[in-house]
Amino acid sequence: MATVTFPEALGGNGKTYTDDASATTGLDAYGYVTRFVPCLSQTVIMAGSAAASAAGAAASAASALNAPGTNASQVSGSVAIGAGSKTINIQSGKAYAVGQTLVAASLANPANYIAGQVTAYDSGTGALTLSVPANGVGGTGTKTDLVVSMGALINNTLPTMTGNIGKFLTTTDGVAASWSASPLAVAFGGTGADNPSAALAGLGAQASHANLTAVSGLSLTADKLPYANGSGTLTLTSLTTFGRSLIDDGDAATARTTLGLVIGTHVQAQDAELSAIAGLTSTADRLPYFTGSGTAALAVFSSFGRSLVDDTDATGARSTLGAAADADVAVLQTAVGAMSGMIAAFGMPTAPTGWLECNGASLLRADYPALFAAIGTTWGSADGTHFTLPDLRGEFLRGYDHGKGTDTGRVFATAQADDLKAHTHTLPTNQTNMNSTGGTTTGGASGSGSATGSTGGGETRPRNIAILYCIRT
Repeated sequence: MATVTFPEALGGNGKTYTDDASATTGLDAYGYVTRFVPCLSQTVIMAGSAAASAAGAAASAASALNAPGTNASQVSGSVAIGAGSKTINIQSGKAYAVGQTLVAASLANPANYIAGQVTAYDSGTGALTLSVPANGVGGTGTKTDLVVSMGALINNTLPTMTGNIGKFLTTTDGVAASWSASPLAVAFGGTGADNPSAALAGLGAQASHANLTAVSGLSLTADKLPYANGSGTLTLTSLTTFGRSLIDDGDAATARTTLGLVIGTHVQAQDAELSAIAGLTSTADRLPYFTGSGTAALAVFSSFGRSLVDDTDATGARSTLGAAADADVAVLQTAVGAMSGMIAAFGMPTAPTGWLECNGASLLRADYPALFAAIGTTWGSADGTHFTLPDLRGEFLRGYDHGKGTDTGRVFATAQADDLKAHTHTLPTNQTNMNSTGGTTTGGASGSGSATGSTGGGETRPRNIAILYCIRT
């Protein structure tokens, strides 16, 4: 079964007709008597509607063609195809402007054309003048059917794009093109840059970064703080009211107040020595010690060292050292330590602590009361406030005779010059002259006594070693 519908949108009545015997739509079984003529009528009506629409479209096209910003047609005169200044009479009222590039091509054969920049246009008369360069010509002849359109560049050879990122094409004659000296400014729709980073900066845009991508992937909620939990990954942690009150403090003093900390009460104040210790890298069996003001180092702290420093008294320390002191030695040490005026020999060139060199020096009695009480002015004094030390430099010591009778007549602390004990030598009074004759020796006594020669140095002394005599203060 065939059907036909006459749409209302095309001017019909919207009804449908069929070729069957339908009582309402069919053309069969005498249906054509009542429905065929209406079908023809609807056909005529729709044809008329189509013709009216076509006429309207043609009128619109003609109106568009004559609009100020559209193409234009040559209305009079003739124009020779070629380079130079060309004047074409077109419709008036167009919006063409000086400097604009236009193409005028033959309607019959578009291969015949001229193209160039507008140098003059009279919108009242329609007189259009183009400056046509040599490469803006196509074909030959004189034309009366030119159609003027807003054309593009005629030269189809564009400059290379290498090294011209962000720049734009420009022309000075409407034919040849070149790249601009600088990128197109942001104000004119460009980026003002020739590289991605500068382009982003010029546009005020942020470059893509893994950290920013990680931030954008977070689902932000109240009282949360983002922090990095890996390279290019972030997560959220709680930021409490207290936490915000702490991180908004402007200095350490305010932060301590927020935390309720008082230096000297709750925490230790900043200290150079503590910083020096904090700067050490602690390792096993090491003991920190100071090497100077505000500087520290580590020393080896062996198990033996620890066993020594944990002793509670000297007895324990001597036991650890394997050097238990004898009671008599302890008594002697005490006696020596308290025996002012004692003289002893030392194997170093300077007096140890608590001792003075026996060099005959004059000392103030007030400075060494214990020593003065022991020796008084036995060795002399310069005045009533000083006393003199014994001068034992270069001397041999001799025990005080003190009534023995070996060194009789001596007074304590007196010096004794060098001397040689009185003695005699026996020399021979006769000398035998030895004569040799023929292998036989004969002799006889003759001569008299004589003195021996001089030998030795400036003093009489035994072998010795120089040491330092000191006196206990």
